Amino acid sequence: MTSATSGSQSLTMEAPTCKRRPLCEDLLDPDRIAALQECDQQLLSYDSKSFWLIFRLRGRNFGMITLPLTTLLLWDMFWGLLLLTAKDPWGVTPYIQSMENLITPVLMPVSFLMVFRLGRAAVRYWDARSAVGKMVEICRTTASSALIGCRRPTNHESGTPVEVEASKSKKRQQELAEDIIRWIAVFPLAVKNFLRPWEHACNRSREVGEVLSLEDRDAFLNAKGDALFAPILVLNQIRQLSYQMVYFNMDKSSPSNSITEAVIAGTLFRQLNEEIDILTGAWGAMERINATPLPFVYVVHLRTFLLLYLLLWHVEAIASSGWIAILPLQLASWGLLGIEAAAVECERPFQRNSNHLALGKAGIVVARNLAQTWQNLG
Repeated sequence: MTSATSGSQSLTMEAPTCKRRPLCEDLLDPDRIAALQECDQQLLSYDSKSFWLIFRLRGRNFGMITLPLTTLLLWDMFWGLLLLTAKDPWGVTPYIQSMENLITPVLMPVSFLMVFRLGRAAVRYWDARSAVGKMVEICRTTASSALIGCRRPTNHESGTPVEVEASKSKKRQQELAEDIIRWIAVFPLAVKNFLRPWEHACNRSREVGEVLSLEDRDAFLNAKGDALFAPILVLNQIRQLSYQMVYFNMDKSSPSNSITEAVIAGTLFRQLNEEIDILTGAWGAMERINATPLPFVYVVHLRTFLLLYLLLWHVEAIASSGWIAILPLQLASWGLLGIEAAAVECERPFQRNSNHLALGKAGIVVARNLAQTWQNLG
């Protein structure tokens, strides 16, 4: 068995190997890891110190701003043809040019609305990332607490009835310990499937692999393909296994031992129960972020006045500067519309887009951590 230090180092370089336990092989099955990695293929990586990334177009959420940009371009061409090519048959050019002092003040409230919008989206993104990190953290601590706390040594002499009985129950205790690790390992997958019920690109059966038995895997994936309640199923299983592990090997050979064991077991179960509650809270935080966009009234008000400002500004700029203003207008409009598009992309980062969170990677990290824990303590 490797030391704790060398074990932690192996996590940073490659997945720990464990040939003694089938559990480790199930957790780190290459096909299972590959299936989880495929869930994050759409994610972008970049050098945060480089300015060359400004030439990358993927990940800018062009799909959302293509229609308004095209509409603005057609709007510019219409007014250009009317005011410049047709020589303004209605004589409205002087009036449009004088609108600059009326249009410019609209930019200030729109700018404040957009700054708040982008700021709230950034906060929601960070809160979502924190919830994913909390889930990974508690999966580690729950597994470690369960394996250490439920493996209390006995001081009975060899050959005594109590020692013989303890030897007979050792296999059952090992099965309980293995089961709780397996169910903890699939919790990140249950949360991912809950947040992405529409996802068909990933093979959920491959992601689970042989971690669960066929019966448990069917219950986890649900025959109808509805995995909305998979996190509840997993949490209930972990809580039930925690209770069984804690109270399975209580020493009842004497009243004093029984009382002592009951106190220890109660304390341990309370700790495990609190950690499971934190897992539930992390899932709940992700659920709230994913299901609650900003209020409709705020979004519709912002977009109404943003488009109104852009439409009026484009008309005034075409009347004042002519055809040469179209390119700068398009670039500036891209910048303003891109802020709204970036906010939409980041406010619910659990989908499967270029800027969203690596939920598949969270499952891989938990699997590797649990394999290392089992290697050290199992």
